[in-house]
Amino acid sequence: MAEAVPQQFIVPKIPPFSGSVDSKAHLKAFNAQMLISGGNDAVRCKVFVGTLAGTTLKWISSLPRSSITSFTILARTFLERFTANKVKVPKMVDLFDMKQSSDETLRDYLNRFYDACTCISSP
Repeated sequence: MAEAVPQQFIVPKIPPFSGSVDSKAHLKAFNAQMLISGGNDAVRCKVFVGTLAGTTLKWISSLPRSSITSFTILARTFLERFTANKVKVPKMVDLFDMKQSSDETLRDYLNRFYDACTCISSP
């Protein structure tokens, strides 16, 4: 993809993905930032490479030349490769296992419990 990144382009500010966190969450964060920044398909591909680090950067560098022809293909290939890092979706029964630790204030425990509740989707 020979297209250059425009000079006024705002590079997305997201933590680099090194393979140890949820790949789907990284892709969502990238797409959200790209909605703000704009850019066509070629720019998305180029900028996405800049959000990778460590082994993921080595992985993308090892892809066969011209095998990625669109951002859709790049995103699908990325998710297929790093899907093992997917975060487990919390369920209602997980709340029963939550306990307040001895060095945790009641306020901190309730905040943690509330955060866990907001991650659970309705059945």
